[in-house]
Amino acid sequence: MDERVISILKILEDDHTLSQREIAKKTNVGLGTANALIKHCTKKGLIKVKKLNARNVQYLLTADGMKEITKRSINYIQKSYQAIVEIQDRVRCIAEDKVGQGKKIVLL
Repeated sequence: MDERVISILKILEDDHTLSQREIAKKTNVGLGTANALIKHCTKKGLIKVKKLNARNVQYLLTADGMKEITKRSINYIQKSYQAIVEIQDRVRCIAEDKVGQGKKIVLL
């Protein structure tokens, strides 16, 4: 999924009272791009548009939108954990190699 879409979802998770102009500013995109991304999110069912009056709307994160953010977070955590495991394995191999050469290893 487009990083800009994820950015919009995260922004709306924190504050659903923002205007399109404010969303555009926070995501560092133009107003037209923000409008297109919000429409895309609405079509995908990630956000819901609630009319407050003739001029104002609220952008509410749907369950699917929240699920998308959660999925990204879980993915990040899994990749980070895998990187940690790989580093631990590499350090273990280096330590075992040095011990095999008769050197003392101190890990802090």
